[in-house]
Amino acid sequence: MILFSLEYYLVLTFLILQIRDNGCEANGYQITVSGEFRAQAGLCVHVPCTFTSARTISRSARGLWYRPRSSEELVASTTWRPEGRMFFTGEVWKGDCSLFINDVRQNDGNSYQFRLEDDEMKNRYNYFNVIPRLTVTGLTDKPEVSVEKLVAGKMATVTCRSPGTCAGSAPHITWNRKNGDLWNYLNNYPNKTSTYFSNITFTPTKDDNRSPLVCRVDFLENTAVTEQTIILNVEYPPDVTITIEGSFTRSSAPQARPSDFSAGDTNDTFIVKEGDTKMINCLVDSNPVAEITWFVGDEAKRGPTSGSTLVYSLHNISLSDAGKYWCSGQNDHGTSNRTIQIIVHYPPRTPNIICTATKDCTVVKQQMIYVLEKSTISLLCTAESLPEASLSWATSGPSTNQTKVNGLLTLSNVSLSDEGQFTCEATNNYGKSLSLVNIKVTYKPRTVTGKISSCWSYGGFVECACIIQSFPTANIEWDIDDNLYPSNHNNKELNISTVTVNAMTNSTLILTSSRANIRTIQCIVSNKHGQLKLLLLDYTQSSANTVMITSVSCVVVIVLLLFGGFLVMHHFRKNLSKKPEDKMEINADDCSVIYSNSDVHLYGNQKMENGTNSINSVLDNSDTSLYMNFGDVQYATINFSNLKPKNAPETMEIEYAEIKK
Repeated sequence: MILFSLEYYLVLTFLILQIRDNGCEANGYQITVSGEFRAQAGLCVHVPCTFTSARTISRSARGLWYRPRSSEELVASTTWRPEGRMFFTGEVWKGDCSLFINDVRQNDGNSYQFRLEDDEMKNRYNYFNVIPRLTVTGLTDKPEVSVEKLVAGKMATVTCRSPGTCAGSAPHITWNRKNGDLWNYLNNYPNKTSTYFSNITFTPTKDDNRSPLVCRVDFLENTAVTEQTIILNVEYPPDVTITIEGSFTRSSAPQARPSDFSAGDTNDTFIVKEGDTKMINCLVDSNPVAEITWFVGDEAKRGPTSGSTLVYSLHNISLSDAGKYWCSGQNDHGTSNRTIQIIVHYPPRTPNIICTATKDCTVVKQQMIYVLEKSTISLLCTAESLPEASLSWATSGPSTNQTKVNGLLTLSNVSLSDEGQFTCEATNNYGKSLSLVNIKVTYKPRTVTGKISSCWSYGGFVECACIIQSFPTANIEWDIDDNLYPSNHNNKELNISTVTVNAMTNSTLILTSSRANIRTIQCIVSNKHGQLKLLLLDYTQSSANTVMITSVSCVVVIVLLLFGGFLVMHHFRKNLSKKPEDKMEINADDCSVIYSNSDVHLYGNQKMENGTNSINSVLDNSDTSLYMNFGDVQYATINFSNLKPKNAPETMEIEYAEIKK
């Protein structure tokens, strides 16, 4: 009832004064105020206003603002604030009618009229010449977010200020990070010049860079909401990652790695193939952008840069490209390095074959291997490759005496049947390679099966043949009575010729002088593995035996002659009376028949003939057999067991044929 009476009184008073003012004193009352104001819901609005009065205004004068609608609603007075949101900011007695509205709401949109009341001066007036109107819009102003320089690992503060400079109701300020964290910080500064704000303090990380941070401001119990989003710019030192295009294999794990595999450790290993072309990418994550440099060994390399990536190209990769590569990134906050090791894989190179037994084995230019007969040797095949190659042997000879273990081939008790081609094959994932060698068996000189080495004489000549086989080819010398002659020699009395075909050597000696003065003829054959001596003629022993036999024979003959002489004398005495033609004559030269009755045994591997003083041997050149047992020295003998002496003459003379040297 009291409130109704008050409102009725005010309205009545207003009407009376309005009628009086309009009719009497309109010329002295003026108001200066904008006719249109706009305010955002939740914020505040200041309505600057001045007025004049036809009468003097006392200090006790009042100012009133109301809505001149049907209800004539009073909204503000210098002495009363109905809702506490609208109030005068100036002093009425100075002609200041400014109005301030906090926490603007949608229903604040209306027309407003000013009225002056001064009881002391009997002065009341309603100002109709200007009636300002307030239009309320939605909240469109954004909070103001200020941030200092953000560095990863260093604490920082970010401030969010609510829009407007009002001292109305405190808003609700909320911080929202990308991970959904909410922080509430409220600060109230209702001094009409400062606004509400909120601070957050945190330690940013590298992961916070380029992440959103939202400041939300809620007014009037969420009826007016605004927010501001910023993208955090967090600076941090470089972080280096290395990638290589294509599929690669770690040295610690042979399976294929996916394309663009990233180096995770500071000493990662990448495998590339010889001949390929690869791009090594150095990616540097940093803020601000880092300076990027490639180093190959200790040499700095530059390359095309694409943003935060520096590319280093490897073209036609070779073994020289293997090694350490490292990338460095540097900015204001530090330096970071990443190191990788590149291993180049390649197919096997041509295998290398060596003989582990150097004494009985010789390798010539990786094509021929000479092995001593009856020896045991091992051939080792190696091949440069990455990854390591698998090694295998293929042989053409018998396998009964062969042992193969990866790249090692062992031959036991080597014989001529082991000669042939041997192949070593090296294989890995990238290809294969072959190496071929031929094994040749070496041995010391020996006689040839089916071939006879001997001497024979004819017509005052002596001819000898020395037939042997050996590998390597043997050196032949002829020893005539301790005088050495080479394998090829020619003068008027002596001719020596030697021919070698494959492993067989045939050396022929022809002596044109009589053999009477020759004691011995010997064939000496040698190579680096041994020596063979063939005694083909030995008259030293036969001459001594001949002298002894001759002496004994002569003694026997003399005895027989004496005995015969006695018988003859006795018979002569008896037959003294016989005729002279009945007497007998004995020739003393009959002692020389000793040679015609003796068997001559030839020296060397020759055949024997009875009743002759010559040596006959037919050489079969069609026999090419290389295998027979042999001895180092072979001797010939003379057998006198078949001597059949005849009646010898009283005197005997032995003659020697002279063989000129």
